[in-house]
Amino acid sequence: MPFPLPDGCYFGPRSGGDSSVSGYYRRRFRGKADRQWLAMWTEQLSRRGGPAGEEERYLRKSGHDGRYGSERRELIKAFQADQGLTRDGLLGPETWDAAYRNPIR
Repeated sequence: MPFPLPDGCYFGPRSGGDSSVSGYYRRRFRGKADRQWLAMWTEQLSRRGGPAGEEERYLRKSGHDGRYGSERRELIKAFQADQGLTRDGLLGPETWDAAYRNPIR
């Protein structure tokens, strides 16, 4: 599944400016709402299994609401650590692609 946001954009905090897509402002990309894309990525981690696939541990309060917040940031960081990626907590193209293409460690 290709990364759905335009070049230079990423899923991140609402304080991150126009390049940061947080799920709070109901923006649409490639025919889907930003929240749908964030939820899809999280569901992909569930399908994969592995340490970062245990998203229920990270999303206790927010669940699958499709919003970027502190819980989702920690889930993304755990996945990035699992994959040997830069652990910044932002969901950009490299982290997105790893969920769909990289083997589970």
